[in-house]
Amino acid sequence: GTGSILVLWLPTTWPNVTSTSVSVTESITDALPIGGAGTTITAVTSVAIKPIPPVTTITGNTVICATSRITTPATVNTATYTCSVPANTGTGFTGSGTVTPNWTVTGGTIISGQGSPTITVEWNNSTSAPVVGTVSCAHISTFSCGSVGQLSVTVNPLVTPTVTGPTAICATTSADYLVVANTGRTYTWVVSPNGIITSGQNTNRSLEWRRCWYGFLHGDQHDVQLPCNEHPRCYG
Repeated sequence: GTGSILVLWLPTTWPNVTSTSVSVTESITDALPIGGAGTTITAVTSVAIKPIPPVTTITGNTVICATSRITTPATVNTATYTCSVPANTGTGFTGSGTVTPNWTVTGGTIISGQGSPTITVEWNNSTSAPVVGTVSCAHISTFSCGSVGQLSVTVNPLVTPTVTGPTAICATTSADYLVVANTGRTYTWVVSPNGIITSGQNTNRSLEWRRCWYGFLHGDQHDVQLPCNEHPRCYG
């Protein structure tokens, strides 16, 4: 034989450690220079085969809207993800070691929970189409044995609505203000104290302006200034 070997150790069942050994026997075939032909010497070393943690299962939202911090106020969308944690005590002379979850996220930011079974993620998407991010959880034991589980997440973009309608209007008259409807979206309108919503909440909207002043029209957190001249010329 040779003076070295390469061994591939077979998997063991988590969380058990398998105790085994490697032995080598050296045989003396040449009596020179010290004599002793035919003599054999055996050496044995113990080996502990550490188990690999099972691949974790990750649970949490797989479809979510992105966060936008450029709007006022910011639109923050977060989701919570939890990974299964295997038992960390096993049989064998040293046990299986302690398992610590290590999270990795693409397309988002971990807000809290790194190193624990549950994390909170803030998702990002600056495009106009859905993108796919991932949440990965690696279980790494204290013996550096590890496995990784992964979950794909569809991150839908935030569509910024554009409000259309008159930006100057005479008092006590009505005007329609609209946004382009997007599938799967609802719209909440807010009007400054100078006007009232007379119809169309959650769809479109008509306003009656009570007096001439500066008002702000809010469509999904986006402002449109509605100025009136100090002495507007109003025609019936």
